Amino acid sequence: MSNGNFEMYKNKDWPEYGRDNEEYVDLDSWDALKYFIIRDFERINRRISAKKLLKSLWTEPGFKYVLWMRITRFSHLNHKKLLFSFARMVLRHHSYKFGFDISWRAQILPGFAIGHWGSIIIQGSTVIGSNCFVRP
Repeated sequence: MSNGNFEMYKNKDWPEYGRDNEEYVDLDSWDALKYFIIRDFERINRRISAKKLLKSLWTEPGFKYVLWMRITRFSHLNHKKLLFSFARMVLRHHSYKFGFDISWRAQILPGFAIGHWGSIIIQGSTVIGSNCFVRP
């Protein structure tokens, strides 16, 4: 997969999480998808546990939306058509329900979090760096 504009983010120091290097720059493998989702979850909760994950999936619209946005982008980049169709449908449902319009085409590095549900619009040509927190 092409890394596009993400080459500038490789091998940078990410002091907030104590990570020396960004290992993945786009969702080109299952490991990358898992890494992005874990980093997005850490951005909201700091510590990972099954209880917190289930609570976030149940009560946090921002995390639900980001999760399905990541799955949609991953399935498109890796030509998984059935998963892409399902993920796109769920993402569209969450878009109408929560008022987010963040394109799955946007290149967003790990650590992306939505602080509060409401009107948020991000176009597909957008490039967002690591550890970004957005609010309406």
